Amino acid sequence: MNVVLDTNVVMSAIFWPGESRECLVRWARRRYHLAVTVPILAEYAGIARRLAQRFPAVKPEPWLKWIEAKAKVYEPAPLGKQRSSDPDDELFLACAL
Repeated sequence: MNVVLDTNVVMSAIFWPGESRECLVRWARRRYHLAVTVPILAEYAGIARRLAQRFPAVKPEPWLKWIEAKAKVYEPAPLGKQRSSDPDDELFLACAL
């Protein structure tokens, strides 16, 4: 099964313990495949940089390198008429399609 994780889930997993981190743990245990696109990886990195300024004790780079190295990278699908009610989610919809 391929799974697309929203940036909020990935950032919560990196910066705080809890249920979101369990998503990455399950991926590490090969319960599913993480699907990403280059724009999703760029969004993860950009948001992680901003959060790292607020939480300097957390180092997101190893997590991001791991995700980039192990996730399945896909070309985003054209959305056509399939649109999200939240334009910020269209990156993830294009990956899922």
